Amino acid sequence: MATTKEILHEVLNKLEEIEEKIKPTFLASAPINKKKVLKEWPQIISIIWVLCTNGDIKSKPYSAIEKDALINGNIFRTEAQAKKEASKRKALYRIKKYIKENFGIFVPNWHKNTQEKHTIFYNYDDKNFSIENCVAIRQYSPYGYLRNKENAKQLIHEMEQDLLILHIR
Repeated sequence: MATTKEILHEVLNKLEEIEEKIKPTFLASAPINKKKVLKEWPQIISIIWVLCTNGDIKSKPYSAIEKDALINGNIFRTEAQAKKEASKRKALYRIKKYIKENFGIFVPNWHKNTQEKHTIFYNYDDKNFSIENCVAIRQYSPYGYLRNKENAKQLIHEMEQDLLILHIR
C-alpha cells in the first residue's frame, strides 16, 4: 500500500501533466493585456519640482532624502503644478490672516444647532460665491467657519481674488 507522501507525489505529477496539456489552449484563448503598468512615482531617476519651506520652487533629481517632502505633498511632477500649489497655499494664508485680523478666532460648537456656522463655496452654475450656514452638517472648509453671514459677505468682497485662486484656479 502506498504512503500518503507517495500518493501526494503522484497527484502532483498528474496535475503537472494536465497543466502542460492545457497550457497551449489556455494561452491561445486568453486575452492579452497590453495596458502599460504605471511605475510608482517618483523614481530615484525622476526630475521633481520641490516646493520649499520658504516658498521657492526648485527642480532636482529625486532622492530618498526628499521622502518627507513627498509625504507632505511638497513634490510635484511639473513646475506648473508646483506654482499652482504655492499660489493656493499663499492665498489660503492671506485668507486666514484676514479672518483672524477682522473677525477674530471662531470655534464652532457642533453640538449647538442654533449657532450659526457659515462657510463659502464656489457655485459653478452661477459662477459666483455662495454662503452656506452649516448649523448641523460639518462641511470641509480650508479656512474654517465664520460667525455670521455678514462676515462671509465681507470676506467675499475683500478677498475675492484669493478665494478664486483657492476654489477654482
